[in-house]
Amino acid sequence: MLVKIFNFLFKSKSGYTTQGNLLNELKKHPNFRSKEEIQKSIDYGKTIHDNVLKKDEIVVISVPDLGRSETAEVTAWIKKNGDIVKSGDVICEVENSKVLMEFESYYDGIIMETCEVNVKLNPGDQLCKIKGV
Repeated sequence: MLVKIFNFLFKSKSGYTTQGNLLNELKKHPNFRSKEEIQKSIDYGKTIHDNVLKKDEIVVISVPDLGRSETAEVTAWIKKNGDIVKSGDVICEVENSKVLMEFESYYDGIIMETCEVNVKLNPGDQLCKIKGV
């Protein structure tokens, strides 16, 4: 039954799409991960973070796109320069004309070079830097 549904959903002009063709189409999607990649990221049921910084490694955190490519601004910094953060900690509040969100750190490290509060920023502009410890 599932094979019939699969074949119906993935029918091409020249016949049915083969499993290899389907896999190649799926690999084109940026969020696609193979079974092997998923298995590598699992450690006894816990996901291994790809975002662990090495000591003294610095990463730039960019302003997220909150929709319609509008400008955004940081309304408040929860963490300041020199504060130690862990992945998932709220570091600031970012707002545009329609959305106010708490922005979380992707990394463990020390906050460096934060942007100014209440200044218009475009998506992709530097929000802050985090240095690995």
